[in-house]
Amino acid sequence: MKYIVILLLFFSVNVFGQSKNEIDDHIFIDDYSQHPVFKGGYEPMKKFIDSIMVYPKIGIEKKIEGKVWIMFSVTKTGKLTNIKVVRSFSSENIQVDSIISNQFDNEALRIVKLMPDWIPGEREENIPVDVPKVVIPILFRLRTY
Repeated sequence: MKYIVILLLFFSVNVFGQSKNEIDDHIFIDDYSQHPVFKGGYEPMKKFIDSIMVYPKIGIEKKIEGKVWIMFSVTKTGKLTNIKVVRSFSSENIQVDSIISNQFDNEALRIVKLMPDWIPGEREENIPVDVPKVVIPILFRLRTY
């Protein structure tokens, strides 16, 4: 079974297929002619996430940043289903306990559940198909103005 990973790091969107139990190192290109994508691409998705994200209060108080990996399916009509956390919140700048981690996990889940329909994946001849596994990171970064 393959995963589709959409990496939202470094202000670009890349889609990769991956082996079943990995979300980092062993990356291979999948065979979709078009991968599922948020309507409008990366920038509209970033704006959507930024507009609805409610940064956990403890994260603001302790200046915690990090990411949560969310997995979901995209149906051939673009609906997101089977949404779940596949890698709980982790921070580069501080060790966090499960209580804090759960707050970030729950916010990431809430954000993805509120996303509008995506443009579905396609195989040959522009035929929409169900894509059973899409994985994206939801990044939590404190804003500095």
